[in-house]
Amino acid sequence: MIEPVGNVLLTARPTFRWSPMEGATGYVVEVYDGKFNLVATSPQLTGHSWAAPQSLARGNVYAWQVKAFKDGQEVTSPRPPAPQAKFRILDRAKANELAKARRAYPSSHLTLGLLYAEAGLLKEAEQELRLLRRVNPDSEPARRLLGQVQALRRRSE
Repeated sequence: MIEPVGNVLLTARPTFRWSPMEGATGYVVEVYDGKFNLVATSPQLTGHSWAAPQSLARGNVYAWQVKAFKDGQEVTSPRPPAPQAKFRILDRAKANELAKARRAYPSSHLTLGLLYAEAGLLKEAEQELRLLRRVNPDSEPARRLLGQVQALRRRSE
């Protein structure tokens, strides 16, 4: 499982990515809600990514898995004892708040980076803080903030 795993997503229509299995002829992605109800499933795919065709409910935690088909057998990943591949879709209120902030402060990488980090959007926070660091290469606070967000991302992966 490559992504999404262990993170918060701004989009309600995530793209799922996984590593190929040698010799696999196809894959099926299944997405489950917190009560283990199947909420989305892909057709059989030959590629290694799939975008959810409909929006998932905001504010909810989901788990997903990939079934690979190889030599007439089905191999599901992740498999126990590996943990489930889970992610959360950012709730609507926070998504709206961030959209408003992006319109109000489009070039304030510090503001956006901190707001993204607070919302749990670590990938987006890291992107903003990298931009902040690029325009302030000698700023120790910018370096420290970027390092903290990168450490959080490593722990969540």
